[in-house]
Amino acid sequence: MPAHPCLPRFQLPQTSCHETNALRLHASPKGNVYHAAGFGRGWRRGAAPQPARTQAPAAFNFTPNDLSGAALTNPTSLQFGPDGRLYVAQQDGLIKVFTVKRNKANDYAVTATETMDLINQIPNHDDNGLPNPAVAVRQVTGLLVMGTAAAPLLYVTSSGSRIGGPGGKTALDTNSGVISQLTRSGGTWAKIDLVRGLPRSEENHSTNGMQLDPVTNTLYVAQGGNTNAGSPSVNFDYACEFVLSAAILSVNLTAINALPTKGSGNTAYKYDLPTLDDPDRVNAANGSDPFDPFGGNNGLNQAKIVPGGPVQVYSPGFRNPYDLVITKTRKMYTIDNGANQGWGGYPPNEGTANVTNNYAVGEPGSTTATATEGPVNNLDGLHYIGSLGSYTPGSYYGGHPDPTRANPAGAGLYTSNGTTGVWRSSKTGPTPLPADWPPRAAPSPPTGTTPPATCTPRTRPSPAPPTRASTKAGATAPTGC
Repeated sequence: MPAHPCLPRFQLPQTSCHETNALRLHASPKGNVYHAAGFGRGWRRGAAPQPARTQAPAAFNFTPNDLSGAALTNPTSLQFGPDGRLYVAQQDGLIKVFTVKRNKANDYAVTATETMDLINQIPNHDDNGLPNPAVAVRQVTGLLVMGTAAAPLLYVTSSGSRIGGPGGKTALDTNSGVISQLTRSGGTWAKIDLVRGLPRSEENHSTNGMQLDPVTNTLYVAQGGNTNAGSPSVNFDYACEFVLSAAILSVNLTAINALPTKGSGNTAYKYDLPTLDDPDRVNAANGSDPFDPFGGNNGLNQAKIVPGGPVQVYSPGFRNPYDLVITKTRKMYTIDNGANQGWGGYPPNEGTANVTNNYAVGEPGSTTATATEGPVNNLDGLHYIGSLGSYTPGSYYGGHPDPTRANPAGAGLYTSNGTTGVWRSSKTGPTPLPADWPPRAAPSPPTGTTPPATCTPRTRPSPAPPTRASTKAGATAPTGC
């Protein structure tokens, strides 16, 4: 299949609510594109269908045809590999590899299927860090196939498979995001986990699609957010944004691969993200947490940003970016799913330096306008982040607020046990923040300026004039977003 110059691979839309059992082949004069077909429900629950918006006639006309013999359940990502086979990830953690034969024009069939379950061998945990062997499935939402025909190499993102939100607490591990590498040698696949402890929302946003920049050997990862519109909400189980959630992340593979391998077999890994010192958990005698990096504990044990570390925020402010593209000229694009009306509103003091993670009663912005913002609008967005050769990390802001990044010292953390909740704003008292809070250093405003407005989206209709043009989606990111 000839590669489109701006689309080095093809990715499915979000699928945690999708139901499908088939792949469909779209034939066009430029080649063939596989995609999932037969979706029962869209990802954005409660969102009205949006009309197509184009500025020019479509350049391609596709005729759909089923790929016969492709038995699938909720496929989430797919890509042809260097060996000519079609790799398809399923939401239930399985990866299926199809040998595809062209019988004639518009007639393709699977002649052989290989199924890999290595990702489902990653141990699952509860949010207190304790292992939970009863959960035997991982949620896979990202797949990148590299390597050679003789030795394919896969990068796979996975996380805990339980989904809470409106259904109530599930004890899902909010630090369950893992980036794994799968390699094949002599017909046998082996797995090693490269990064462990990335955020996972209480609903279904997770560590998603990836792209590799071979020039710098950097893996870029679309990391979903924990909230609907930046603030804790009922439907997202009162979770706050973490310091590494709701962003495009960069992973320095050269630094990761240089680390010694720890563990063995299914638990072999390279790098555990360092976490906060959770006040609810008892450390071992040497001061370490025996369950780290797992068990985010509502953010009290979330991963920290380490200056100079191998995992950094590359572009902030995305609610749930499902995938990204790097073109041949090294330009980066991503898409983001817009906030759902009725699923959560904006953070208190949004648009100011005093934005917080406290729960806002009534969830303003979720269904009704605030004094400065219209309600969330459900619209998805295509974002041009920048050219990798000249882009300054952190300078493009997608528009989704993250108070933990924007106001590290003052955002605090809202935690809930499912019945009662509390906004933790101090390191002392009966419900303290971690002693090493915040999970990132406080941002320094540019010399000679006052602290900027912090991480507020400006893509929604507003009953009042926007407060600051610099805080709209696509503008230079305010310091700390």
